[in-house]
Amino acid sequence: MKISGIVNKDKLDWSEEGGQLSMRVAGKTDFFLDPAEQYTADSAPILFQEIPNVDFSCEVTIRSELASTFDAAGFFLRCGT
Repeated sequence: MKISGIVNKDKLDWSEEGGQLSMRVAGKTDFFLDPAEQYTADSAPILFQEIPNVDFSCEVTIRSELASTFDAAGFFLRCGT
C-alpha cells in the first residue's frame, strides 16, 4: 500500500497489514461544509492513497463509540483530482 500523504497526521493512528488498513481517529475532529457557507470544520485526518486507474472494490467496517449528541463516524472516498 502506497500512502502518498496525510493531512492532520497528529490526529490519526493507522496501520496496514495484509492489505487491510486500520485507522483510529482522535476525538474532537470534524469534516463539515455548511451548505450556507457560514461554517466549515476541517480538522479530521485525511489519508491519501494512490489507486491504479482500474475498477476496484472497497469494503469498509466502521466501529465507533458515540458518546454525545452529534457524535458521528463515517468514511469518505474521493476518486480523481
